[in-house]
Parts: sequence; structure tokens; C-alpha cells
Amino acid sequence: MERLVFFLYRFVTGLIARLSLPTAFRAGEIAGACAWMLAGKYRGLVRRNLRIAFPGKSGEEIAGLARAHFRQLGANLFSSIKVASMDSAEIDRHVEMEGLDRMKAVFKSGRGVVMMIAHLGNWELFAQLAHHLPDRERATIYQPL
Repeated sequence: MERLVFFLYRFVTGLIARLSLPTAFRAGEIAGACAWMLAGKYRGLVRRNLRIAFPGKSGEEIAGLARAHFRQLGANLFSSIKVASMDSAEIDRHVEMEGLDRMKAVFKSGRGVVMMIAHLGNWELFAQLAHHLPDRERATIYQPL
């Protein structure tokens, strides 16, 4: 069974890697919408968490946010699979970096920089942008589950 799951995973990720990035994103949104329909237990958990985070929102607004959350998670997953198969030049065509010159100036002065991104997003993209600062040491902080 493990081999079957592995081969299925490799097949699906191989298909996603062949898509353009916008198409992979859209396919991920569709997959996320399907997950929203199929994952009743998690759908309820997301709604509960959204009610805690946004107590003033109506039930309809919470339901809309929950659907959008699942679509975005699917889009992020498929995008991260696609980005892992892209070369630096292709990635750069889709990414706009702000403040890179300022960051390089700070490095020249001998100081360091802390870069952060949101927890939910294509955070794997950070590793794919390292070529913009090839001579800089990098580290990651995380908390295991």
C-alpha cells in the first residue's frame, strides 16, 4: 500500500509540475474547493476557529471565509509543488522582490537582516530566492509539531 501511495503521489506531483504556475494555482483552488466539500470534520474546525478569530462576522461571512481558506490552501500546495520544479529565472518572472537593494546595503555595512513571511503561504518559495543573496548565510527557525 505504501508503494501505491508513493507512486500516486509522484504521478500527481509530476502532472502538477508540468502545468504553468497560473494553471497550477487554479487547479489547486479547485482541489481546495473539493477538499472543502469532502472534509466535513475539518470544515467545522475551520469555521469554529474563524468564529473565534472574527466574532463579529455573520455565519454567512464565516462560511465564505472557510471556503476561501480551503481554496487558498489548495492553491498554495499546488503552487509549492510547481515552484519546486522551476529554475531561478522562471521563478523570478513571477516574483517581485521589494527592498533588495536596501537589504544588500545593510549587509555591506556588516549588519544582518531578518526576513519573515506569513505562516500560510508558499513559504517554500523563500528557499528558491536564495540566488539573490548568494554570499549570505541563511538559517531557518521552526517549531516541530
